[in-house]
Amino acid sequence: MDYGKKLFFLIVMACFPLTALGQNNQISISYSNTAGNTNTQSLTVGYRFEKGLEGKRFYSNGSYFYKKDDGKETANKLVVDNRFELDITNRLLFFVKNFIHRDTFSGYNLRLGVGPGVGYQLLKKDNENLKLFFGADFTYNNYVDQGTENYVAGDVGLEYNRQLLENLFFTQKVSYLMSLKNSKDYFVHSETCFKVPITEKMALGVSYKINYHNLLPDGAKYHTDKMFSTSLIYSF
Repeated sequence: MDYGKKLFFLIVMACFPLTALGQNNQISISYSNTAGNTNTQSLTVGYRFEKGLEGKRFYSNGSYFYKKDDGKETANKLVVDNRFELDITNRLLFFVKNFIHRDTFSGYNLRLGVGPGVGYQLLKKDNENLKLFFGADFTYNNYVDQGTENYVAGDVGLEYNRQLLENLFFTQKVSYLMSLKNSKDYFVHSETCFKVPITEKMALGVSYKINYHNLLPDGAKYHTDKMFSTSLIYSF
């Protein structure tokens, strides 16, 4: 089994007990079309776990995308993001987050990051909310062709959720992470999602993700990677 696949399933098994009684747990299978450093189509397996209790919340989401064509690997991408939030006031919060990313075709065997930050809930309604995040990450990069590197990065982000119609939900996430060691080394991530429930437990979804890296490692050809996915989502 591929290293990234093993890591993905180990993380899912480790996170699941933390959220077994969560309010918004999901698993999904998607048909994904990519462009950039990978240019192929295949299935993506994903999950989202969420649990909240008395001013505390834990989120974990991840996905794994892998493809072989004629016995040759053409895609190998793992994304896992975790965040723990603690309310300070009704709108101000403290958080600790970590990420585990792997994309060999973008030049990374592994990217790890962990760090604290503060967030602010700008909108807090039953059908709409917007969170802003400001943090710092202690980052480790293991490159395919360049060895390893450690640095501290600053990051900002936002998450916006809105119920557009009775059976239509919209999510937008944007983040910007920059190395404090080299200001030319920065990442921009955008994720746009729509979800339509079809039963109490099942839903259909479409998403479009864009990842931009300004300073390319050796082996990567393109600054921008894109992924369009159509998904079948099961909630529990």
